[in-house]
Amino acid sequence: MSKVLYKETQSLWWLTLILVLLGGQILVSGIFQWGSKPIPLEVSILLGGLIILPALLVYNLTIEITKEYAFAKFGIGILKRKVYIKDLDLSKAEITELSLASGIGYRYGSRGLFLNTKPGPALFIPAKEGKKHFFVGTRNGEEILRVLKDE
Repeated sequence: MSKVLYKETQSLWWLTLILVLLGGQILVSGIFQWGSKPIPLEVSILLGGLIILPALLVYNLTIEITKEYAFAKFGIGILKRKVYIKDLDLSKAEITELSLASGIGYRYGSRGLFLNTKPGPALFIPAKEGKKHFFVGTRNGEEILRVLKDE
């Protein structure tokens, strides 16, 4: 395993809180059979689970840089992006701005796949020869570029 040269974690606490509260409310209402026409327990477990599952998938964004690769993952790591540094064109890297309209999460935009937790600055590093690029929302793009270029 390579030594981590840079690591950043961004929280999506507000989305996680909303999803957990909503899913939890559905689960509790099914368990205690609240309401004049309560939903069956099995349905409340299924619906509550389907609402809570995205919270596990996107509760935070972690960006890691090692000598070999740039890595970004959401939550438990099912949604991730790993790009080998040798495949990136660092000379064409740029800090860009993601608008509110571009959304949050594991997204596709005009430049391809990107991962972000909020609108604002992002780091875009294109790939050499059409391979995977590295595009993540971060306020620390300059620091990430410095670490990548030092290696």
